[in-house]
Amino acid sequence: MELAHDLLLRRFGQYRMRRIRQLLPYPKIWALAFGKSIPSSSYVSRDASLRRPETICLSSKGDKVVVSNTGSSGIAVLGITNSLFGIHKITAQEVFIDKELYRYAHGASFGANDSAVIAVGEYADTMSAFSLKEPPGENSSRILWVVRDPAHGLDHPADVAIHPGGQWLAVANRMAAGLTFFRIEDPNLQEAPNHSSQIDTPSLNLLGLGAPHGVAFSQCGTVMYVTHKPYFNNPSDTGQSAVSVFSCNSAPPDSSPWDPLAIYDCGCAELHHVAAHPSEWLLCVTNSQGNAEILEWCPDNAAIKQRGFIDVHRIGEGAKGVAFTNSGEHIMVTTELNEILFFKLSRYFRRHK
Repeated sequence: MELAHDLLLRRFGQYRMRRIRQLLPYPKIWALAFGKSIPSSSYVSRDASLRRPETICLSSKGDKVVVSNTGSSGIAVLGITNSLFGIHKITAQEVFIDKELYRYAHGASFGANDSAVIAVGEYADTMSAFSLKEPPGENSSRILWVVRDPAHGLDHPADVAIHPGGQWLAVANRMAAGLTFFRIEDPNLQEAPNHSSQIDTPSLNLLGLGAPHGVAFSQCGTVMYVTHKPYFNNPSDTGQSAVSVFSCNSAPPDSSPWDPLAIYDCGCAELHHVAAHPSEWLLCVTNSQGNAEILEWCPDNAAIKQRGFIDVHRIGEGAKGVAFTNSGEHIMVTTELNEILFFKLSRYFRRHK
């Protein structure tokens, strides 16, 4: 299967192969034809709601997802429903495009009881919030606030996650700022959060960790998961690709040495984003040049163990964003082929005693 896939790539080239895939948007058939993991359902789009989708995040109620799209410099909010036999249906609701504010939109998260979205623009060095309460209209009228520049803890931000307690948030920066933490003073997000502290990339490099790329919290909020990948635009980044686990609580950490509880070394893997299971100590990490790995955090012995993987079909780069459904029964993966794929967790998860 791999040989046939490579022959087609050499025959048509990556660009043409992607065009063929877009003209024939049937992920199940493509996965079956090339021996890859077969999604239980999928959503494919040719419009701005999915254009090189980097991240995906589920709302607290489980009825919406927000996707950041670097290909359209925008953020899309999509509705999600679960029909018979676990088949998921996605419907586009709103798309926010701002080529300055969301220049290389690389992360987004719901906040304030799903009434607002916080998003980061990697090349714009911005973090902003926009309201979902108002009727659809001009983007500018929906923007609640904007924070920008490395001086305020935003240095090529790639992901953002709000702690379940709602009192602070974490940003993964690909340049020197590393992990930055912001205190949320207004739970309704009408006011910008305050930059509180950070663990910069040079400090992470001393632990062997590359720059942060993705960040997520466990459902109970006691640990924070971070994916690391050396940034090609930062020659001073000497760390490696890895997944780290940090202890946390209801308040943002200070900037003193904050050693991880565990490090899962991934060598030179092209790690992308991370998602936490809603009820178990499981997480899923995407690798844009390889498999999406299902990992388990074992708090009793402070270890991370692999429990399975999903071989997502790709043409060039592949899996990008990742999230669990509200029930935890499926994993959602966004890919560079402008699709959201649903994989049944039990099919790829191996539980060990």
